Amino acid sequence: EALAAAFDKLTIEKYGALNPPPPYMTPTGIAPLDALLGGGLASSMPIAFSSTAETGKSSIAFQFARQFLNYHKNALVVYFDFESNAAEIENCTATIYQESRAETFGLASDRRFRYNRKPYNIKEFFEYLEELIQTKRQFQQQVGGEVKILFVLDSITALSYSRLDSVEDFDKFYRSKIKVIF
Repeated sequence: EALAAAFDKLTIEKYGALNPPPPYMTPTGIAPLDALLGGGLASSMPIAFSSTAETGKSSIAFQFARQFLNYHKNALVVYFDFESNAAEIENCTATIYQESRAETFGLASDRRFRYNRKPYNIKEFFEYLEELIQTKRQFQQQVGGEVKILFVLDSITALSYSRLDSVEDFDKFYRSKIKVIF
């Protein structure tokens, strides 16, 4: 019993509660997709879009980011653009394209949208997420209400990790992986 109480105390200190809050739904704004999903995308669940190149995964991510901010007034979207960092290494113009899409969806001027292009490795990324979550908790205590955050990872396969050291053909490696995750 003492060990269980210690685990409970640690969980509450680290995560704020023993159980996660109930999920909430956010409509995607695409009626047929919302009907298939039972009303939209559920919170606290990773959602991945996977497809071949140039099929609109990032566009769906930007559209949903806009919808999320429209639907939730106390909200923040952090869009991690890992793919542009990889493209810059190859001298591509993906960054300008992504930033113009943020403008197209009315996100570039929204103070609740953060476009993050910093190159991370997996360890740095999860440390940064932990800091963001702690900051969110502190802010919620100050304002006395819930703030919803949407993290978009585009593309999660461009996030560097040690297995990439042994990959001979990066193009084949990236095409076979998930591209956008919420």
